[in-house]
Amino acid sequence: MIMKKFLVLSIASSWLGLMGFFAGPAEIVISKVEGNCTIAKAEQYPKLAQVGYTVDPKDVLSTYHQGTMDVTMKDSAGWRILPRSACKIVRYDTHDLKLELTKGNAIFNVKTLQWNRTFTVETPTAVAAVRGTQFWGRVDTDEIKTVRTTFAVREGEVAITVKATGETRTLEKGDAIDIPYDETGKAVTLREATTDEMNAMAQASEIPV
Repeated sequence: MIMKKFLVLSIASSWLGLMGFFAGPAEIVISKVEGNCTIAKAEQYPKLAQVGYTVDPKDVLSTYHQGTMDVTMKDSAGWRILPRSACKIVRYDTHDLKLELTKGNAIFNVKTLQWNRTFTVETPTAVAAVRGTQFWGRVDTDEIKTVRTTFAVREGEVAITVKATGETRTLEKGDAIDIPYDETGKAVTLREATTDEMNAMAQASEIPV
């Protein structure tokens, strides 16, 4: 009888483990909206963003003058899209979330991820890979030939890969990097984050995850 109970418990535990393993990713939802912000579903006209909206792959999130929007992936990450900015959910599954920051600014608050999960942010000139950190990404897009990406880190580490050269630089607390559009593949160097950048990143702690 004891053996039968043990067998039943073992099977139940295994089943629950498999359910967890094959479970889909947590929903990504809009958790806060201030001012004029929109969400555009694939091939659809943008509509005003509202708290509680689910964000799916290929969705484009945009903010306008004085508009900000918080987006939350429960128990994993959150990010705040600052005014006059746009980002797109490129890929999203059980183990991988990839965003594309196409213009403007976003502040990120990412919890320490499990070994088999990834969180990446791509811009026109760089890709940031994150394990668990608070950081800031900015894309200046006045003209395509002068596109510049800036990343700065408040907590943790962020690995930045420069598209033009393929080199990867690791940013730690207080580090920043500016990556211009550069077809010649000129090397980039780290710098110290400015006081304004560090102060701006303090709001990462307000972003729910």
